[in-house]
Amino acid sequence: MFTTTTQFFDRAQVAAIERSLEYMPPDSPYRDFCAWALDDPVRSARWLQVTDVTPVTGLTRYVLGELGEIAQAELTPYITVMNVYLMYENVSDNLAIGLACPDPSDTSSSVRKQVVHDFNESMMARLAEPIPSAAKRIDLRGLAPLADGISLFRQSLAEDEHRLLSRAYLREREPKGGVRVLEQDVIAPLQANIESAAEVARTVLPLPCGELVRAGLIARYAAVNRLLSDDERDLEENLRLGTDSILVYPTLAYYLAVVGDALGLAPGFSRRSGDLPLQEGLRAAALIVRLLNDVGSLLLEIDDEPLAEVLRSVTESSRQERSARVALIAEASQRGNLFTRIAKDIEFGEFNVCLDGVLSSGDPVAAVERFCERLHDVRRSYRGAVKTLKAASATINACTAGQAPLGDLLSRFVGFHQRMYAESHRSTAGEYAVAQARGQAAG
Repeated sequence: MFTTTTQFFDRAQVAAIERSLEYMPPDSPYRDFCAWALDDPVRSARWLQVTDVTPVTGLTRYVLGELGEIAQAELTPYITVMNVYLMYENVSDNLAIGLACPDPSDTSSSVRKQVVHDFNESMMARLAEPIPSAAKRIDLRGLAPLADGISLFRQSLAEDEHRLLSRAYLREREPKGGVRVLEQDVIAPLQANIESAAEVARTVLPLPCGELVRAGLIARYAAVNRLLSDDERDLEENLRLGTDSILVYPTLAYYLAVVGDALGLAPGFSRRSGDLPLQEGLRAAALIVRLLNDVGSLLLEIDDEPLAEVLRSVTESSRQERSARVALIAEASQRGNLFTRIAKDIEFGEFNVCLDGVLSSGDPVAAVERFCERLHDVRRSYRGAVKTLKAASATINACTAGQAPLGDLLSRFVGFHQRMYAESHRSTAGEYAVAQARGQAAG
């Protein structure tokens, strides 16, 4: 079993986050807020949930749980580095909420699109360095005037919880400028996002799979910028870009690298960039998680006959409703968790391989028919990726026979998301950054 105890790992994780606050300017209101949140066990638990740390830590424990005896002193520093990066990545990812299908009343959408684009360009430049230097940092302060007015709290899946915590913070600290200055301190966590990614690169590049991690990270930011463009794209391109943008490929490659190093493994295939089983497995896992994130486990895995009945119902609704959006939301309200991921991306205006171009159509019937066709196509892609992952995992396991079944790491990562995305997106079990105690006081 993965021997890192919960208490030991949690202390190390918080310490790593506290160190990462130094990536932000010393006068940053958001930096002070984060330090305050981490200073008390009760509010720390809530803050770690809404910033993705708690669920990502749960994912890590599950994925690594069956990989044999791993010394906590060796592995914990590696894993906390990745988790810190994913925490800040949650902030930059949230800035893109609503950009896939902007609400006409959202006056910040065009500005946010430019901020996200420029941030991605800066991130790619930082990661393009052979090994990003800890002493050399990209300065994002030039983006501050453009980012003025963007709310970190509103741009999240847990705005209420952020505001509850901020009110408690303001009561205790009474910072200059109040909540407005705090929630609009966008540049500070973006700066930390870039530097935490640079730390990931510094950590992993000397190891097997290190270059795969860097390549996957750069592909992520390039894909997001492509998705933000107004160019028309077909389903094949959306699947490719969606697969690149979801961060599964570099995250799994990182896990393979650090676990292999901790166990003293140096499988030959992980050193050859042209080896297909490893890259095919990583790519298949990324595609599966992309589709699970967008469509949900239940809708991907439902049998053809009951699915046909569901889609007939959606199509009938489209003839009676004023838009595809209303028809799909109406169907979601009657189907339990079957349409939970579709409903979530409609609500938040996020990229979805089945919804791209559908919600903006003026013809609800044609739009829903397009949605149904895409759903059939992505279900086929999902089944193909599952087969590819199974074969690739077996090959990877064979390469590490007698040492550790590293291929199982990919399968467990996917299995975690299959279970999570079968649950409601409004629950902690079905979404990462959802607080455990909505509506309760925050300290």
